[in-house]
Amino acid sequence: MSPPEDEDLIAPARTRWVAPAGVALVVIAAATWLLWTPAPPPLTDCGTVATATHPLKHDTFCTLGGTVEGDKVLSMGKGVPTASDDKGKAAGVRLFVKLADADVIAILSADRDDVLSWRARHQDTLEGFEVTGPGRVFDPDTEKGYEGTGLAVRKLFGLDPKTPVRFYDTAWRPEQ
Repeated sequence: MSPPEDEDLIAPARTRWVAPAGVALVVIAAATWLLWTPAPPPLTDCGTVATATHPLKHDTFCTLGGTVEGDKVLSMGKGVPTASDDKGKAAGVRLFVKLADADVIAILSADRDDVLSWRARHQDTLEGFEVTGPGRVFDPDTEKGYEGTGLAVRKLFGLDPKTPVRFYDTAWRPEQ
């Protein structure tokens, strides 16, 4: 039998497996999360707003082109009013603008370089701005949390409440 001092050094049988079991549990959870995380949606080409089939399919990730119609803008989010430059002040702000030739509302990040330079050259309006690039198309009536925004946008842009509207979120990325 070992001396009494050695008994303190030998862990009881039930506690010897706690640390390895905890590590195994973390590894299994991480592997499950990686395996079950959906892949980013495929990027398709929706063409231009004028030539696309309307209404655009809900919950697609595609490239779309269009021109901002009019000077009305719905601004949402909080900027950083204490920032020293326009880009910093516009961080976190989303701009909702109607695209010409369809009931499609583009969502732009106000701090995008092309948006900031356009607004600086055109006295703060986005009218005529060309929206291009990848983004997520979705129906605000179907998307959770956008019902009120859909109503506000319809009212601001004078759209029929019964007409299908699609949002084209150029700020959305599949890894988000």
